[in-house]
Amino acid sequence: MKITKMNVTALTIPLKEKFQVSFRFVTDTNVIIVELETDDGITGVGEVTPLPRFNGQTVESIKAAIDRYMRPYIIGENPFKINKIINKIKRAVIENNPAVCAVDLALHDLVARAHNVPVVDLLGGEVRNKILAVIEMPIENPEKSVKRAKNNIKHGFKALKPKVGFNPYEDAERVIAIRKAVGKDVIIRVDVNQAWTIDQTLQFIKATELEDARIELIEQPLPKWDLEGLAYLRTKTDIPIMVDESVFTPQDALNVIKNKSADIINIKQNKSGGIIGSMKVAALAESAGIDYLIGVDDPLGVGTAMKVHMGCALEKLTRACEFTEYMVYSDYIVKKPVPCIDGYVILPEGPGFGVELDLKKINKYKTDVGTVRTEKR
Repeated sequence: MKITKMNVTALTIPLKEKFQVSFRFVTDTNVIIVELETDDGITGVGEVTPLPRFNGQTVESIKAAIDRYMRPYIIGENPFKINKIINKIKRAVIENNPAVCAVDLALHDLVARAHNVPVVDLLGGEVRNKILAVIEMPIENPEKSVKRAKNNIKHGFKALKPKVGFNPYEDAERVIAIRKAVGKDVIIRVDVNQAWTIDQTLQFIKATELEDARIELIEQPLPKWDLEGLAYLRTKTDIPIMVDESVFTPQDALNVIKNKSADIINIKQNKSGGIIGSMKVAALAESAGIDYLIGVDDPLGVGTAMKVHMGCALEKLTRACEFTEYMVYSDYIVKKPVPCIDGYVILPEGPGFGVELDLKKINKYKTDVGTVRTEKR
């Protein structure tokens, strides 16, 4: 079996409403879709979201990397040789993990479909069939935050992640208001996106502890490079510190482990280069006795399914994972979205990732960058 065709498509899909984090407003999301087809007519699909402020890659850079530079190492190859292909394309384009991610997902989907099994079986098999979902919340005033939190709970969700990163006292006021509105049983974690100093983080912690806000964890309070500062914070609070921007690669995870900079690692396929890179980060965390969870990186169907398959294969995964897409995006790119029932995202049934692209929606949301089609004749 050989890969004979590759389609690379760029999409832009609007959010339901503007979403504010500590460093920007978000109004829509861009998506790159990679379709790989074999000479046997089997197709695998991968998805990735360009996040320039987060991973340095744009729609254009990811599409160019895949189609111009990775293509020669994909077309004509046996899709079962996933590691071989991934190693080659990583050497072809340095430090473009989102591009690697899209190809990685497409290969796993294709191989699983070729064997008529779900992707989770390629990862060792399922140890659970559902994952508790966390919904992110934008930075806004306390009244709007309370209203949004109640709406999320109304939809069955049991875990929330308000974005913070402005004034720590104002952020604390908003988080305390959310806690009072949703009660003590809802999980609340906060994401700072590198926006605070050590003193600001400690100010927030003190203010929320005085009101018994019960913060599950604080995500990336300091700049990603400040591993010593993160390690110091861990000595000053019992609230777990989670890193996100500090860990892209397995090497990054090793540095965090060596510096004792985190209690938890937020794993994202986008930044780690797909399933292979993400599973390596998870293995390192497990070996070091550090918790981890699977974070949100703006998937619109295929990536959502991937997160569930990977999460259901990771035995040591104990924390709720991030599926903000269920409450933020206006549409999906698959015919039938991954089911979410009573706050839990359910492992899809069927071969591969268990989802199928909706071609009408692909055509509807296709961007001006267009579709690049490559084929070995």
